[in-house]
Amino acid sequence: MAFTLMQIVQGCRCNAWCRKTVSLSSFVPAVVWLILLFLDGQYFACAMTDWEGRFVLVDKAAPQKWCEPIREGDVTTQELMLRSQQLFVFSQVSGIRLVC
Repeated sequence: MAFTLMQIVQGCRCNAWCRKTVSLSSFVPAVVWLILLFLDGQYFACAMTDWEGRFVLVDKAAPQKWCEPIREGDVTTQELMLRSQQLFVFSQVSGIRLVC
């Protein structure tokens, strides 16, 4: 015997408020994980880099990990570090916007 979705939902006595609550409660954890991912910043910066490298800790200012390039290329290490920091800041600003 085949049941339709409405018959199952009506059989559970779930009204419109219940359906909205269930859909909202499944949406919130995904948004929370996105906020945490963007606020951390390292995941986004790592995903957006276009050079091969290894994560190292920079001790010059505030300790920060960044992807130091393995091979020298046309772009200097300082420029790549600046680009990596810009991606880090962009990620954190995106996380703050999601919170708001």
